[in-house]
Amino acid sequence: MKTFLFSTMVSSVLFTSAIFTGVVFTSCGSGNTAPAAGAPSAATSASDTTATSGSGATGAPASTTTGETGNMACDTTTVRSFFKWYAKDRKKIAAIYIVDLPAPGDTSGYYKVNYDHVEKYLSALRGTGLFSASFLSGKYKYFQDCDKKMAASKQNDGAPEGLDADLLLYNMDPEGILKEAAYLKLKADNNDAKGNHVVKAETADNYLLFTIVRDSGNCQIDNIQFKEKDRL
Repeated sequence: MKTFLFSTMVSSVLFTSAIFTGVVFTSCGSGNTAPAAGAPSAATSASDTTATSGSGATGAPASTTTGETGNMACDTTTVRSFFKWYAKDRKKIAAIYIVDLPAPGDTSGYYKVNYDHVEKYLSALRGTGLFSASFLSGKYKYFQDCDKKMAASKQNDGAPEGLDADLLLYNMDPEGILKEAAYLKLKADNNDAKGNHVVKAETADNYLLFTIVRDSGNCQIDNIQFKEKDRL
């Protein structure tokens, strides 16, 4: 059975579709919600860990930041660390196969999510210490939603629905953003409805909004959203 590379997948977006540099990609559903019954806990370590690197998430180069006061510095430092880690380890994570494909010529089969590999992916994110348990649970739920959609439609050709761009950067060209990561303008923005801090990373045409929560004094990413500048 063939497998589909993770590097061509989209993140757990909070809207039906988004446009990035003229390319439309769709979502399987909402993102960071609790996993369904029977899903593995996001806090449980996998026996096979791939591309984890605590050191890869530290010592990030300084980015342009505005609005940093007090705890806000922790928020923007977390986002800088995310970009440095992802620039270093994205290709390793891209080698994790998420979707199993039917054998050539098999018209009766359809795409299926490989949950063993999903846990490898989640373990890679978990090992950085950058992401909250809720974020990881939301990713698992998103893969479940995509799996159900592919099963319902019996998809067996083309890019897997909802999994056609980068899962963390909402972009068909993640390397382009990561090359500029050290120079991205970061702004500690307003709090969200729950009072959590939000950091805005500004690219040429768009924003990535990082919701930051605190766990035992550590800042962690709880959500990532893509926004076009003219839609903010």
